[in-house]
Parts: sequence; C-alpha cells; structure tokens
Amino acid sequence: MSASITVDIACITIALLITVIYNGILMFMIRKHPSTVRHAMNQAARRAWTLDVMRTNRDILAVQTLRNGMMAATLLASTSLTLASLVAAYLYKVGEDSGAWSLPDDTPIGHVNPVIKLFILLCLFMTSFFAFMQSLRSASTASFLIGIRADQPECNPDRVADIVQWSALFYSFGTRAFVLSFVLLLWIFSAPAALAGSVIVNAVYVFNDFVH
Repeated sequence: MSASITVDIACITIALLITVIYNGILMFMIRKHPSTVRHAMNQAARRAWTLDVMRTNRDILAVQTLRNGMMAATLLASTSLTLASLVAAYLYKVGEDSGAWSLPDDTPIGHVNPVIKLFILLCLFMTSFFAFMQSLRSASTASFLIGIRADQPECNPDRVADIVQWSALFYSFGTRAFVLSFVLLLWIFSAPAALAGSVIVNAVYVFNDFVH
C-alpha cells in the first residue's frame, strides 16, 4: 500500500470518526442534559404543540404546519434522488466504457479508486432519500390523525405526538446524511479537504445543536 493511499484512508477515517463521535456525544446530551440541546427542546415543543392543537381542535393550523415540513422534505428527497441518479448513471457509463467498474490508473482524482468514492456517495444519497421519504410518510399519517378530536378513543394524542416526532427525527437524519455527502464530495478531489470539511461541518453543528 503506497503512502498516498495510506494518507487518503487515514484522513477519511478520521473525518468519519469525528462525525460519529460528535453525534454520539449529541445523543448522550439529549438523553442526559436535554436543556442544553436544541433538539431536545424542539422535541418537547413539538409534543406540546401536537397535544395542544388536538385538544383545541385547531386542525387546519396543524395540517398547514405539517404541510410546510412535508414540502421541505419533498424538495430534499427529490434532490437526493436526482443526485443519486446522476451518480448511478455515471458509474454505469464508466462500467460500460471500461468493461469493469474501474477507471484508468492515471486518473488524476484522489488516490483511492474514484469509483469506490462515487459508490459510497451514491449510498449516502440513497440513505438521505430513504430518510426523507420516511419523514414524509410519518408526517402524512400525522396529518390525518391530528384532525381527530383528542377525546376519541381511536386516536391517542400521545401516539400522534410520537408520529410527529418520528417525522422530525427522520428529517434531521436525512439532512445530516445530505450534508455529509458534501464532505464525501470533497474526498473525491482530496482526502485532506474532506477532513477539513468534516471539521468545519461539525463545528457549525456545535453552534446549531447546543444552547450557548
């Protein structure tokens, strides 16, 4: 294994470890110190909002609010699928032209086979698409249930609140997967650039996720 490939693998491994460790710390803080994390505060606000709109029968407001989130998830799901299709089409073209899933050895892009990088990127875009679709599915279900009066035995407000929470959770997961794809895009050109991108992205997350 050449030194350039070692540096390539080391940089992307560190970049991914930074992301995994940060999200592990974030999950720990959400469970143990929810008052310091915006995600936990938003979860409590969504639950309180769902229970309130069902008890006061403000179903039109609720559906409009959920629809706004569904429109955003639809846009991002479409974008993820489009980018995944473009990457898949390029990989197919490469395989057709070369007769194998490889590129010439003198391709001046990175040190690890670019096809491997693009395949990982394709998987990430598809993961993002799946997460946004699950968010849409949960939001669509909640938009029906939230119009039922809270005193109806067929619909428990806490259950509806859980569905709204799942929709938001999948949306957050899809967004983070989508953002991570830009780090992998940098990896196609340079592994140190991907490492720097991972540090910058997680630094921005620190300011966005935690209450200062």
